Amino acid sequence: LEILENLNEPYDLIFMDAGKGHYNHFLPHCLRLLKSDGIIVADNVLFRGMVASNELVKRRKITIVKRMREYLELVSKDRDLITSVIPMGDGIAVTKRR
Repeated sequence: LEILENLNEPYDLIFMDAGKGHYNHFLPHCLRLLKSDGIIVADNVLFRGMVASNELVKRRKITIVKRMREYLELVSKDRDLITSVIPMGDGIAVTKRR
């Protein structure tokens, strides 16, 4: 997060593979750095299927799953973004700025 706060140059592509419970904290910085028509690729967004299905959520992972769901809701409901989730591996979200 410290590094992101100090970056200023715009990027065409940002790959996010960080602490799953912290994607929401990284998003504003990524959006600030993203060029118009830029893309954010977020890894592990389905987190072993737990984000997609309550039945798979393990008690000790509830907070991470909740935060990842919040991240997906943020990037899905933002009118300035288009997001697709690809259910490959642990899931990948591809978010494009309109």
